[in-house]
Amino acid sequence: MPAELREPGSEQGHREWDFVLPDAELRELSGQFEFLREHVWAFETIDAAAAGYVVKRGTQWWHIRLSRAVSIPEPDAAAGLVPEEFGSGCSRVSLSAECLVDAPGGLSSREIEISTLIAAGLSDKEIAARFGTSPRTVSTQITRLLTRYQLVTRSALAAIVTAEDWFLLPVPGEALRDLTLPAFALDAALRALGEGRVQGESRVTGQPQRHPLQPAATAIQKLLASPTLAVNKRVSRAPLRIGLLVTSGAFADDGLEAARGAELALVQATRMYRGAHARPFEAVRIAVDPLSPESVAAGLQQLEAEDVDAVLSTYASALDSSIFEFTAEYGRPFLHTNSWTDSAQRVAQDPTRFAHTFQTSPTELSYTTGLMNYLRGALATGQLQPQRVSIIELDGFGCSLSTGNIHDELAVAGIQVGATIGIGLTVDDPDEIAQQALGSDPGLVIVSHLSVDVAIELQRSLRKVSLETPVFHLYTPSIPRFFEELGVDGEGVIWSTITGRTHDVLGQRFSDGFQREFGTAPGWSQSSAAYDQAQLLAQGFLYSGSRRAADVSDTLRLMVHRGVNGTYALGTPEQTVAGYPFDSPDPTLTTPTVIYRFTNGQMTVIGGS
Repeated sequence: MPAELREPGSEQGHREWDFVLPDAELRELSGQFEFLREHVWAFETIDAAAAGYVVKRGTQWWHIRLSRAVSIPEPDAAAGLVPEEFGSGCSRVSLSAECLVDAPGGLSSREIEISTLIAAGLSDKEIAARFGTSPRTVSTQITRLLTRYQLVTRSALAAIVTAEDWFLLPVPGEALRDLTLPAFALDAALRALGEGRVQGESRVTGQPQRHPLQPAATAIQKLLASPTLAVNKRVSRAPLRIGLLVTSGAFADDGLEAARGAELALVQATRMYRGAHARPFEAVRIAVDPLSPESVAAGLQQLEAEDVDAVLSTYASALDSSIFEFTAEYGRPFLHTNSWTDSAQRVAQDPTRFAHTFQTSPTELSYTTGLMNYLRGALATGQLQPQRVSIIELDGFGCSLSTGNIHDELAVAGIQVGATIGIGLTVDDPDEIAQQALGSDPGLVIVSHLSVDVAIELQRSLRKVSLETPVFHLYTPSIPRFFEELGVDGEGVIWSTITGRTHDVLGQRFSDGFQREFGTAPGWSQSSAAYDQAQLLAQGFLYSGSRRAADVSDTLRLMVHRGVNGTYALGTPEQTVAGYPFDSPDPTLTTPTVIYRFTNGQMTVIGGS
């Protein structure tokens, strides 16, 4: 907390003034407060309702606050009180100055300098350059500072500095490039005012001049308009650019669903919170065909060139591991729905390299759990007749149920396996595959494949052979085109996803917003999964108070977010969303496997793990 003030009423205590500006002389500011005249004049040039900060004058520390009231009627222009250059109307500005016993918060002079630059978002290297020291020295100083105040991250310190107005002016070193925070904009205006005086454009030394900003206004406006400064009045700091790796080619449907869901979340976050600390979110779509190494290489090159602050993706990194490797080296937050056990294990085994990699859906093992729970229920209620299943599975890519212990689990449950048919990413003769699957007269056919086109072909072929045998698909019916193209052949399909939305208020709100934004209904899995993913990331930026990857990732590990598709808690060694009940028995901190049935043109939730 701020240090104790000196006795109010003395020249070194707490003082307040009110001015009607433009003011001619500010005569009330005399003696040791004379330096504040320029602060008041500079405050008139920035677009801010208030600015709070700290200055050091000799051995004294002063906590200064300037605030602007609403405009008041314009005084008589004929009296010469309002020069034409300042436009019409005038404003009331309040100024307060508190003399502190020591630097605020018990900080040393160097600590308040460092804290100010941390709040400005500077890196250790950038801070070191201003002090002429090494980044390691700065890092050590910051670590000691955080330890002493029992803070976990530098963003927590930045939040305190911002909340308490502990910005030190002048800012150590040159003017900052990002002037959104009022104190930093005021610092730049004061520097510009100083430039005007050096050039002989300001008042005669020691003699206050009427409208002292008039000579320096050109210099101030020139500085604030410089393209090297990220100055946008009121709302706009440099945007937070979020790279969306959008799958194309055979997985274009998934890519479009995910891109739209993520963009909806980023638009809403910008509207609701003005982004994160006045930084709007900007989505950068980058299309990649995960089955084409050339396409992936070009996409990653573009991702780096765009210099995005974070990356969102679907399961593209499972189909091309170079994406996973690239994002680890890129060093920015990477959130993906690659639900493969391998990715979770790699993060746990190398937490330093993959510190910014997060799996925002459970692993594929939850699919097996959900399927077995459904089959046990169907067996118990007599819905599985005969008690036999056939499996059509994509070899690899986490879709092969046979690589796990599904056959053993089925045997334990008393369910026979009629046929297990492995296929590739494309199929030449889906009718033949359907004949094989149905040849043993199963009570259920299970289809596990990533491609919606292949899933549609297989479903049609299965219906040609049998209209009665139920079909259970994993994931692919989440794409709207699955049922749109199948028509009556999609009737009665049962399917599951480990990241699907339900019919609760959050799901309905998301669906309504998606419909308004894009003129079409969302699918049942990827769009809402990407929406949750982007919301989670946006809150990571917002709550951390920083755009630094380390701060955002630290926040993501601490957060618990209730989204459309479930609850996201990423603070595990694997940095992976837990599935219910395979990973955790707690349904309030997990994402459930959801099972749906499509009947009479309607999707119904019939179960979940």
